[in-house]
Amino acid sequence: VPLWLVRQMTRLHQGRLVGDTIAAVVRRPDEAAELLALYWKDGRCPLSAQLKRGLRLAFATWDEYRLAKWNRDGAVKLRDALFLSHAKPKDAEQDALWKRLIGGALATPDTWETALSGGADKREAWTRLLTERKLGYLALLMNLRNMVEARVDPTVVRTALLDGAKGSQALPFRFVSAAKHAPAFADAISDAMLVALGNAAPLVGATAIVVDTSVSMNDPLSAKGETTRMEAAGALAILLREIADARVFAFSGECAEVPKYRGLSLIDYILHRVPRNGTYLAKALATVQRACPEVGRVVVVTDEQSHDGIAPAWTSRAYLINVAPYQPGLDTHHGWTRINGWSERVVDWMRVEETP
Repeated sequence: VPLWLVRQMTRLHQGRLVGDTIAAVVRRPDEAAELLALYWKDGRCPLSAQLKRGLRLAFATWDEYRLAKWNRDGAVKLRDALFLSHAKPKDAEQDALWKRLIGGALATPDTWETALSGGADKREAWTRLLTERKLGYLALLMNLRNMVEARVDPTVVRTALLDGAKGSQALPFRFVSAAKHAPAFADAISDAMLVALGNAAPLVGATAIVVDTSVSMNDPLSAKGETTRMEAAGALAILLREIADARVFAFSGECAEVPKYRGLSLIDYILHRVPRNGTYLAKALATVQRACPEVGRVVVVTDEQSHDGIAPAWTSRAYLINVAPYQPGLDTHHGWTRINGWSERVVDWMRVEETP
């Protein structure tokens, strides 16, 4: 979507802001080729001056590791994007690098994929990548189960989890999924998650987050995914508890406030706070309104299989996130902004939506 948006910018505007925005959006080399493919989706045409400028700015920031890692075959090749941007190397070293890109002679990147596919001992390969800090943080979270199976030293894994968390920008949803697949590291994962959220932008205003814990919330978010609706809801509760003045409520047939726990333990308390039977959303909202009538923001996460409908919102910032994959979209009803579908960036959207 960001690439499509900057493609539309090139149609409507000619100023330097377009080139600057393209350079900021195109963060990976493969996105340069993908942007050109979008640009020519309706037929080949000359590149705009600002598109060329944006690509030149982007190419100037990529080293050999990134170029090699993301140099992929596609409708447009990376070397084609380099040619078409008319980029000029800043020095002899960059000139030699770009010649290797053009000639297909880039050094093989030292990634976890290449390390393991080369036949190396898995335990030794993971240990080396971790100790040399050559494993991206999201790759670390996604491969924890593989590290457990390879019997990597737990101390090395725990150290990598904590040391890399601060600047990772990883959201709680990633940590929740990692803990499900590697429960042996759940304590370190939870601690690392809180570290990762330490620099997250705050969400101003008192917030009540109301989480549906009915049995249907155990269903997956999508047909092909492994994350459940409940895991998505719990991760959002963890995030809001860290960045906002948030109170958490769990509801099914009954509704009750959850003690002020943090991290992965919060999900366990949400799940066990009330018996998991029917879904009575309107009744739950009445309980929440009595408990905190002056709250500035209410966020409900549910699959909306409610027996009693929904009560009118009592605050202007009222969001209902339907995590069931029925029909993606956005609408308003009874004072609620209903978000049908799930995105890890939903809080970012709220922040923008509430900006005057």
